[in-house]
Amino acid sequence: MQEDAYATLRDNFENYFKATISPLLKNDEKLRKTYLSRFWLFVLLAAFAIPVCIIGIYVANHLFEKNINEGLVFFVAAFFAYLIYSPYKAFKKKVQNNVMQPFARFFEGFSYRPEKPLPKEHILKSKIFTSFQNVAAKDCFSGTYSGFDVQICEQSLTNVRQSSKKTRQITVFQGIIIALELNKKLSAQTLVLKNSGLFGLFQHLDGFLKIKLDNAAFNSVFDVYTTSENEARHLLTPLFLESLLDLKQALKGKSLQASFFENNVLIFVETKLDMFEPYRFFSSNINKAKINAAFERFLAIFQAIDAVKTNRKLGF
Repeated sequence: MQEDAYATLRDNFENYFKATISPLLKNDEKLRKTYLSRFWLFVLLAAFAIPVCIIGIYVANHLFEKNINEGLVFFVAAFFAYLIYSPYKAFKKKVQNNVMQPFARFFEGFSYRPEKPLPKEHILKSKIFTSFQNVAAKDCFSGTYSGFDVQICEQSLTNVRQSSKKTRQITVFQGIIIALELNKKLSAQTLVLKNSGLFGLFQHLDGFLKIKLDNAAFNSVFDVYTTSENEARHLLTPLFLESLLDLKQALKGKSLQASFFENNVLIFVETKLDMFEPYRFFSSNINKAKINAAFERFLAIFQAIDAVKTNRKLGF
């Protein structure tokens, strides 16, 4: 897709936003005010009930020589914390579905699939992350673009560590995973990893060869490992390298890594930001900026896919 085609897509989305999404945001604004009222009501109740509970326990224990467990205060506080959070959680879930479904439909052939992550087995095959136990997803989109099947998931990979005293959850990855199914099977596997600096001098991956590309800006950010140097150089064209750098910036990524294997491309963009959150809770929900940000992130992903599509050497 050329720049003029992206400009046309932006214009079309502007019209779509006015006709389809804006009315939904206005309806959700009424809902937001209802849930926000509940939120502040629970805050006021907590501000009254918790001090009363503390004073009551103190008086009972010291004046009437009762033996009421002071842990009751923490139970009451936890109860009100749940109550206070519940309006926000309910509003978030409802608005996310209300807005993201029609947002996804703008991109012909795409649908919104919340909480349906990419399978663990598929991620393991990428060899980017090889040690994690749990997979969880928040927002997922799937569809077809430029003849490729595409999945875009806001996803986390975690491990659980247990000790004699407590159980900890360790985050291995949190961010966006972009899965692209090619129409041609690759003969080798190529990994684009975040640059490991001086440690990279000693890093070795069994069966993989580390190569340098003719792009200084790319080499300063990424390390490339492959089982076929010839195929890797055909895959990682200057246009595609540039699109990866742009994608990392557009998604505000702390890091970006990618794997090309079989007939798949998996791109991992590490970020703690909520990429597809179309709402506000404490201020007006009629906010075009958040929707436009989500649109521009989709566009950056499509530009990276277009860079793959134009790779004539591999016949995509």
